[in-house]
Amino acid sequence: MKMPKIPVYSLKILFAVGLPTALAVIACLAAATAQNASGRSAEALAQVAFGRGEAATRLERQTLLTAHHLRGYALTGERHFLEEAKKELAVALTRMQELKASASRAGGVEFAEEAERVAWLVDAYKKAAEAIVGQNEAVAEARNAFEAAGNRFADLAEAYAARKKAALVELAVKYPPGTLVRAVSDKIFHALDLAGIAREVLAAEAEAGRVRRPEILRAAMERLGGVDALVEGLRPQASEADIKDAMEIAAVAGEFDKAAGHLAKEWELLHASGRTLALAERDALEAASRAVESAAVVERKGMEAFASELTVQKSLLWTLLVLTLAFGVVWIVLAVRFLGIPVSRCAAFAFELATGRVPKGLSVSGRDEVGILAESLREVSRRFGRSFAR
Repeated sequence: MKMPKIPVYSLKILFAVGLPTALAVIACLAAATAQNASGRSAEALAQVAFGRGEAATRLERQTLLTAHHLRGYALTGERHFLEEAKKELAVALTRMQELKASASRAGGVEFAEEAERVAWLVDAYKKAAEAIVGQNEAVAEARNAFEAAGNRFADLAEAYAARKKAALVELAVKYPPGTLVRAVSDKIFHALDLAGIAREVLAAEAEAGRVRRPEILRAAMERLGGVDALVEGLRPQASEADIKDAMEIAAVAGEFDKAAGHLAKEWELLHASGRTLALAERDALEAASRAVESAAVVERKGMEAFASELTVQKSLLWTLLVLTLAFGVVWIVLAVRFLGIPVSRCAAFAFELATGRVPKGLSVSGRDEVGILAESLREVSRRFGRSFAR
C-alpha cells in the first residue's frame, strides 16, 4: 500500500476541529444578530412609540395650562393671565408640531389621522381664544364709554338739582309758597330721580360684571325708559338756561342709553364667544386625551410585540444552545471513535511488537495514514511471526 499524496488524516483532524469551530462562530453571529435586532426594535420603540406618547402628553399639559390661564383672564380680566395664556398657547402649538412629526414617522399611519384632528382642534381653540380676547377688549372699551356717559349723566342731573335747590332758597325768601315754588321743587325731584337712575344702572352694570350675568344690566336698563318723561318735567316754566341744561341732560341720557345697549350687546357677544371657547377647549382637551390614549395603545402594542420578539429570540437562542451542546457531545463521540480509537489500537499493537510479543490482530483499516500504519504493523507482525517460527 502506498502513502496517499494528500494527508487525509490531517484533513480529518482539520475537519473535526474546524467544523465545530465554524458552527460555534455561526451560532455566536446568530446570537449577536438577534441581540442587534432586539436593540434596533427597542430603539425604534423608544423613538416612535414613546416619542408619540411623550408628545401627546406634553400637548395635553400645555392645552390644560392654556385653558387655566384663559379662564383666569375671562374671570378677572387681568392682563398677566392673558400673557401667560399666550405663552402656553405658543408652547402648545410647538408640542402640536412635535406630535404631527412623531405621527409621520414609520409605522404611524394609524396615529397620523388622530394627530391631524388634534392639530385642527387646537388651531380652532387658538382662534376661539383670539376671538374672546378681542371681544373682552371690546367689552372693556364699551364699559369705559358706558361709565363715562353714566357718570356725566348723573353729574349733570345732580348739578342741575343743586342749582335748583339754591334757586329754591332764594324763591322761598322772596315769594310765598305757590305754583312757582312747587314747579322748582318738582324739577329738583326730577333731576334727583335722573341721577338716581344713572347711578342705579351703573351699579347694576358693576354687579353684572362681577357675577358675569349680563341679564342684570338688561333688567336695569328698563329704568332708562322713564328718562324722557323726567327730562320733559324739567321744561315747564323754565328759563332759557334751564332749557339748555335740560337739552344737555337729554342728550347725555341718550348717549348713556345707547352706551348701555352697546355694552349689553358686547356682553352677549362675549358670552357667545365664551361658549365657543368652552366648546373648543373641551374638544381640544378631549382630542389631546384621545391622542394620549392612542399613543398609549400604540406603545402597549409595541411593547407586546417587543416582548413577543424577545420571547421568540430567547427560545431560538436556547434551542441553538441545546443543539450546539448535543452536536458537541455527538461530535466528540464520533471523533474519539473514528480518530482516537484507531490510533490507540495501532499504538497498543506497536507496543506489543516492541516488547517481543506477537499480537493476535489489529482491527484497523482505511486509506488514510492510520490505515496504512495499521497495514504496515500487521506486515511487521507477520514477518516477526515467521522469524519466530523458523
